Amino acid sequence: MWSKYATSSLVIRLIRDGSPRYLSEEVRKTMYTTRRKPTTPRFYDNSKGKIGLHRLSNRLECLNVLENWLETDLGNHAIRTMLKTSFNFTFEN
Repeated sequence: MWSKYATSSLVIRLIRDGSPRYLSEEVRKTMYTTRRKPTTPRFYDNSKGKIGLHRLSNRLECLNVLENWLETDLGNHAIRTMLKTSFNFTFEN
């Protein structure tokens, strides 16, 4: 669960900020949207062989459950709370 949270947080910040450019472009290559949900990106796994199996762009299936985060301007705190609620982390006050 922690690896899904860390990967999702990193990828959302990469897409939001666009830096580092190479890593951001690699992640964007596997991202697509549909006409019905243009603010909900989907990611496909491009690792059919042994090469590229552990690349960051091929570990993004966990982001397919999140909705409406592409066009919104999310700060770091908003990203953190969105991911914690979607991955069912428990909150302690």
